[in-house]
Amino acid sequence: MNEAYKNLSEHIGKFVDFDAFYRYFLTVIKTDDQSKINKWLLKVLFVLLKQNQNHKHDFDKLCETVDMQKREELMSWLKESLKKAMEAKK
Repeated sequence: MNEAYKNLSEHIGKFVDFDAFYRYFLTVIKTDDQSKINKWLLKVLFVLLKQNQNHKHDFDKLCETVDMQKREELMSWLKESLKKAMEAKK
């Protein structure tokens, strides 16, 4: 399954949008069995989500360790800082 995820990740990187990737995907699948395809895609998604679950950003780790009030302050700060940065980038 990890190999399937690796292969899919490599192919996804070659496309700029989902539609182009999807058309490619339809040309390389080796079955018409939708159940098999769905199971395979769900396995790939599962591996991705498990990997992301184990690789949290430091900010997320911080928010998990502080009390609720501090967490809300940090989230508000992040939201405002991101908003200002995006506006400055325009």
